[in-house]
Amino acid sequence: MNTKTLKLSAVLALALAGWCGAAAAAGTADPAAMVAKLDALRRPSAANLKMGFTLTTTENDAQDTYRYTGLIRRDAGTLVLAEDGDQRGQKYLYTPGGYWLYAPRTRRPMRLTPLQTLRGQASIGDISRLNLADDYSAAFAAQGEAKVDDQECYVLTLTAKSPEASYASITLYVAKADQAPVQADLLAATGRKLKTLKFGGLKKVGGQNLLTTLTYIDAVNPNKRTVQQIHAVEASSTPAAMFQPQALALEN
Repeated sequence: MNTKTLKLSAVLALALAGWCGAAAAAGTADPAAMVAKLDALRRPSAANLKMGFTLTTTENDAQDTYRYTGLIRRDAGTLVLAEDGDQRGQKYLYTPGGYWLYAPRTRRPMRLTPLQTLRGQASIGDISRLNLADDYSAAFAAQGEAKVDDQECYVLTLTAKSPEASYASITLYVAKADQAPVQADLLAATGRKLKTLKFGGLKKVGGQNLLTTLTYIDAVNPNKRTVQQIHAVEASSTPAAMFQPQALALEN
């Protein structure tokens, strides 16, 4: 057997190994079900709710924490209100029609993209768009399994099916033991990793098990990170009319 044939055989063997890994995983778990579980752990089931959370940024050994309120209507969108710091009074709105920012003393809201920074490594799309199943199709990656943070995980590839999706694709790591999410690598269309998202803090809030600690880590400098900590979730009666760009100038 010549050198060229040996190289081809090696390539085919690697491809077969990857296929076998994905096939083995596929025999025991359902990617769509795992994404649905992640969505359920990120978003409370109530159709109209109020969520209190903080964003803590760390960079160059400096750490700052800021408070936010999230108003969420399943049929309308998400409205994030900045409560303190340099963003106090600013409003970030997500609806199926797009993203907007309203700042005090401005005449009209400004249109945003989902990757627009909310604070540190957390973008407005990260915080306000909470249903991955709507935006991505899921399948096992060629490397069907991996070890992350000492946990044996399934590896999924999530591919954007909606132009409004924040990322072109996501590599999602799900614990084999209980199919709980462990980590997500958030990727640009070029395949470049933009940031890593760590999932944690699973606890009962407002009568429902939720992931209460989400850590966004910069892909280039892992010392730059932003931690979202959810502190309170309660039912709300925010009217649908508030989730309109023209309503952002109104007092809540």
